[in-house]
Amino acid sequence: MSKLAFPALAVLTIFGLLLASAPLVQASRSAQAACVETYTVVAGDTLGTIAQKYLGEIAAYPQIVTATNAAAAGDTSFAKIADANIIEIGWKLCIPAKAPTTPGATTASATPATAATTAPTVAPTPTVAPLTLAQLGNATYTVEGAPNGTATLTEGKVVISDTVQFTAQVAEPVANGTLNNSPYAAVQLITQPGGSGTFSYVAAVPNNNGAPGTGVTALLGDRIKVTAISIADNAIKVDWLDRKAEEPMTAEPTVATTKYFVLNASGALVEGQPTPPTPVATTASPTASATDAAASPTPAPGSPEGTYISSRPAADASALLWQVFLAGNGEASWLSNYVGKGTINATGTWSMLSETTLEIVLIRQEDRNINEKFVFEIQGDKLVATQYNQSLYGDSGITLYKADANVTGNVTYVEKIALPDDAVIEVYLVDVTNPEAPGTFISGISERANGQQVPISFSLPYDSLQINPAGHYIVQAFISANGRLLFSNAAGVAVITNGAPTSNVEVVVSQPAQ
Repeated sequence: MSKLAFPALAVLTIFGLLLASAPLVQASRSAQAACVETYTVVAGDTLGTIAQKYLGEIAAYPQIVTATNAAAAGDTSFAKIADANIIEIGWKLCIPAKAPTTPGATTASATPATAATTAPTVAPTPTVAPLTLAQLGNATYTVEGAPNGTATLTEGKVVISDTVQFTAQVAEPVANGTLNNSPYAAVQLITQPGGSGTFSYVAAVPNNNGAPGTGVTALLGDRIKVTAISIADNAIKVDWLDRKAEEPMTAEPTVATTKYFVLNASGALVEGQPTPPTPVATTASPTASATDAAASPTPAPGSPEGTYISSRPAADASALLWQVFLAGNGEASWLSNYVGKGTINATGTWSMLSETTLEIVLIRQEDRNINEKFVFEIQGDKLVATQYNQSLYGDSGITLYKADANVTGNVTYVEKIALPDDAVIEVYLVDVTNPEAPGTFISGISERANGQQVPISFSLPYDSLQINPAGHYIVQAFISANGRLLFSNAAGVAVITNGAPTSNVEVVVSQPAQ
């Protein structure tokens, strides 16, 4: 699912989201190598700003990379640019003649035989009559605490008396949509297994041609208030109100919480990330690579599914954060977060090539088809790229770290001001161990409010092996709209080490000084 964020740290230009993802222009090598003029890098330069100045748009920066490297082959006074995100003061660059860029075009494959002959299209959504609350009230659910692990409801409720009374009932809200290319309904299931607890679950129910199948469930919490359920991009989104950690169960729930749930390879409902429907090839006789791209492989037992993160310098942003999610059904998403600029999301598939290597194939980026392949070697909790397009990602390497922990909490403010629907919330986990250097971004989120008001929940993944027990880490938050900073907490809130929390972190943002 794509999210376009406007800057909280700098003004977003219309081409900012194309940075470091636009493919190289397919112009002749001789034309690119001809320098119209030269340029020497000074402090504060990025290839994006240089391209904007001399070629008229940020997305043209790959032309400078290609022209400079071609010039360097015959003249050592020119720089050799290995990574477009990193340039040095004093480097001599070759500025080529202006050439039209095509941001939607894909880079030519290093192996032409592997390119798909037809563009993949999104698999169609099955068309069946949606399930109603009444129908869901006469279905069977697998749910914790029920005798034999299942509860069959009649007219919306079931009461089972044994040694312990068990009650289950469905309740609004109800949503219908598609999960893993099959029609499903989602509904709240409330159980009372005895005692004082009243537990809310989200249930995913197969829609078998207008009749409910057996629903699977995932626990949300005890005595919470579910406010919304929706299905989109192969995930169920649930919004509810919960309590703060220190509040008693008798307190009214007020803390806004949002989570996504997906069906894994074994059919269980688990927390996950939204991914668009798997693209399928439209040709009757696709090439081998088109078939590979359309496939949604099932990972082998013990495979490294989960969330991976990485941080690196960016050509025209404070940092570039990658968050890669490998789902249990073989789908993959790759979110690129340009800090203060916006996000770009790509989706595709992943599969194991051997016990120690895996392949990710990105098929769709925003609203265009792509074909980007990566091969990673599995090194403990890391994925180290051994094959990838260096013209797009540089030759400094790609290492993804598996996240095994999260910093969770809420962003809020004291002013009685409603956020506009298009407000953008940015929350970042930052390493500030070295007070003499700028903080190092570890992970972050950037998303539109879409009408949601504070408190707004967040979850920031991190790899505990990257955390220095003696280090200092903070969570920063920014809220902006239409390129204007509305609220911020640049100083941040301490987390993780030195007794600081990792959950229920409250980040209070304030309006900037006028």
